[in-house]
Amino acid sequence: MKRTGGWFATVLVALLLKQQTAFAVDYYWSNGGYRAESPAAVCDLILEGQETRFPNADLVNTVTIITEINAKCSVDYARGGPHSNVTNLTLRRYGSGCTDPSVYDPSVGSCIAPDPSVCEHSIGQDVKYEHRLGAFTGQGKVGGRIEPPPSVCKSGCQYASNQGPPSRLYRFKSGDPAGVFGEYTYKGNGLECKQGENPDPEASDYDKPQPTIDSTSECAAKYTDANGGQHTDCVARELAIEPGDIECVESGGAVGTVGGELTCIAKDPGPKLTDTKTETKTTETENSDGSSTSSTETTTTKTECSGVNACSTTTTTNNNSSSTNSDGSSGGESESCSGPGCKTEGNTEEPAEEEEEPREAAVGGCDADIACSGDPIDCANLKKQKEQLCFAEEQADFPEQQEAIAGLFQGEKFEVEEGTGDIEVPSFVSQGTRFLPASCPAAETLSLKMGGGKTFALSYEPLCRAATDLSGLFVAVATIFAALYVGRSVGGK
Repeated sequence: MKRTGGWFATVLVALLLKQQTAFAVDYYWSNGGYRAESPAAVCDLILEGQETRFPNADLVNTVTIITEINAKCSVDYARGGPHSNVTNLTLRRYGSGCTDPSVYDPSVGSCIAPDPSVCEHSIGQDVKYEHRLGAFTGQGKVGGRIEPPPSVCKSGCQYASNQGPPSRLYRFKSGDPAGVFGEYTYKGNGLECKQGENPDPEASDYDKPQPTIDSTSECAAKYTDANGGQHTDCVARELAIEPGDIECVESGGAVGTVGGELTCIAKDPGPKLTDTKTETKTTETENSDGSSTSSTETTTTKTECSGVNACSTTTTTNNNSSSTNSDGSSGGESESCSGPGCKTEGNTEEPAEEEEEPREAAVGGCDADIACSGDPIDCANLKKQKEQLCFAEEQADFPEQQEAIAGLFQGEKFEVEEGTGDIEVPSFVSQGTRFLPASCPAAETLSLKMGGGKTFALSYEPLCRAATDLSGLFVAVATIFAALYVGRSVGGK
């Protein structure tokens, strides 16, 4: 009994394994001699074999699927000839099914694999997504916390969040909305998605945001009111943004956790935004008596955001009015201003911006090095200005430079040969270099046509004689003045 039971169990296991192996085979077709995945593929193999046997024959085959498991292959050996010679070969389907994800297509009698996903290329790829976490409410606190989405959609493919913290944080991407932004990483999973169902990270695929300055100016068409006044309205805006770097930590842990209050501090360079909007309204009125009036109202709205503090907005309004009399003379002017941006009385300049404290405290004297932690360009300019100032002070310090100057005039070539004899001034002066000719110019002659054509001569001899007699005195006086000038310049009295 044991031997019979053991033999029966062995046979049963073999049959099960054989059945499982059969179930693991995809559908295929065969006529006994040829085997392929579809009836058409089997007929092609048969035709290739017959072409070898009948190299001069014009062979053709026809495939007919009769049932799900039966098909027929018809081969014509006498195509184009007077007699038909057709051979029909029967095909049969074998196998147990189609391996997933392939499915059986009865029209062709074979397993068909689905087309590859259009998002297959995105599997494992990373994209950056810029997410607005909330708005600053003051003292670096972020209110209205918004968690990043679990997935984003780019070009019809889905990217899932890696659940990690943001790679960087900054305050401004644009002027509106203001708040704290985080750059998160999402990884492609190969799934398709529809645009609009999830945020599109297309705009966040960029390097670190750079400072920007945008300026716009526009004037509306001039119009005339019921009283004949002509109006011109213009609006100008300048938006300067430094996105900057910040660092945010929640009270309960790192950024990315749910709950808790997000607190941020500014890093270097710190975020900064200045938005200046200027609206100008001009009205010109011609009166019936020939006089005219012109008035201008300028409203400046300035929003400033610095660091991680809340933004502040100020509004200043200037009104200017002037009139002209009918005879063209001035009828007077008036001016008024309201708001924090008005110029104070006696001060015609705009209030200067407050300098950074570390820059002033770190300058020191000329012997000390500058330790500046402000803007790199401003620090470089400050260092250059200090070098120029210290150089000028050094050059102007004559007592410190007196010995160096005196040393320049030492040596054999500056020694004076002393003697016991007297120096004859005429001989000393005659050694000088002339810049005028030594001989006296020839006399000038003048002929007159009247009076019989007489000729007159003008001689320079008296002037030359006087100049020669006084030349020694001129040179001597010039020499004395030159000696006094040089002596005083090197410290003499």
